[in-house]
Amino acid sequence: MKRQAICERTIRGLCNDWRSAAGRMHEPADKLCFEDFHRWLHEHHPDKLRARRGANAAFWLRLWFEQEVGVHGPL
Repeated sequence: MKRQAICERTIRGLCNDWRSAAGRMHEPADKLCFEDFHRWLHEHHPDKLRARRGANAAFWLRLWFEQEVGVHGPL
C-alpha cells in the first residue's frame, strides 16, 4: 500500500477517534472545527504529524478531516 493511502486511512480513523474522545459523535458537521482536531492530534498523536511536514501535508490533513466528518468548505 502506498504511503499516502496509509496516512489517509490513519488520519480518517483518528478523526473518528477524536469525535468519540471529545464526545462529539452526534454533533453536526458544521459545528466541528479542524483546529480542535489538529490540537487534539498534536497532543495525543504527535508522531502522526511528524511523518509529513509542509503545506502539502497540511492540505491533505484538512481535506481528509473535512471529508471524513462531512464538513463542506466554501465553494
